[in-house]
Amino acid sequence: MKIILSKKGFDGSWGGYPNIISGNAMYSMPIPDKESTHTYGELKTANGAGLFDTAKLYYPRIYADKKRIPFTPDIHCHADPNISNYFGANNFVGSIGQVGGAQSHLEKEKINKDDIFLFFGWFREVKNGKFIKGTDKYTLFGYLQIGEIIYPQTLNETEKQEIEARHPWIKDQPHWDFNKYANRKNNCIYIARENCDFNTALKGWGTFAYNPTLALTKQDATKKSELQIPALAGLELSKTKGNKFDPNGNLTLPQTFGQEFVIEENEKATNWVQQLITQFATR
Repeated sequence: MKIILSKKGFDGSWGGYPNIISGNAMYSMPIPDKESTHTYGELKTANGAGLFDTAKLYYPRIYADKKRIPFTPDIHCHADPNISNYFGANNFVGSIGQVGGAQSHLEKEKINKDDIFLFFGWFREVKNGKFIKGTDKYTLFGYLQIGEIIYPQTLNETEKQEIEARHPWIKDQPHWDFNKYANRKNNCIYIARENCDFNTALKGWGTFAYNPTLALTKQDATKKSELQIPALAGLELSKTKGNKFDPNGNLTLPQTFGQEFVIEENEKATNWVQQLITQFATR
């Protein structure tokens, strides 16, 4: 089993604000995307509330198209990964799309069925309707165990129809947009397993209930990129130029590091991810 640490949601360039920790709930905000057909006003949280209504108190403005614009429900966004059923679909299954350099890296690392995405992002805690200074960190917020891998641009019409019949929700998956990705042959969608293979009581995708254990950033770090993950001590992480987590599980991410890191295959890494999902996955 390979484990991918996948950075998603608002960051300093897209959105310009941290994602939200409110009590034990975490809200990862999809990034703005003017080419998308979906808007923030359409999206729902895992409990069915409106995501925009939940988040609007914290975001007076966002960064979109390199401009700081008011955060309104009609701004278009890239609703991916979808592990919380943004559109309230029936028979929903979690998914994530990848393309370009990020997908090329996953192909190079031979990511396949049953491998697991662990999603993380820049989060800050909130209280009484305000962000709390000094609580910024990279934090895990969800997971997806791969059950199916499809390349939409390689499908013929019969194959497209067959997939849409099995997965009607896929029409809302941003990477199913054949016009937007017409010339991107490595455009890929990873669809989750129905249930985790290591614990069939758990769905193959989902969000986490917040717990400090999910934080990846070292507690006394001066930068979010200073990680401390004791369970990964001595293991390598792709894109870090051969550097390993030190004996205490410390590793600083490179200044420009993209989206996807693959953890060196190891039994202790597998045990770590399985324990996290079993303990913190929302039911």
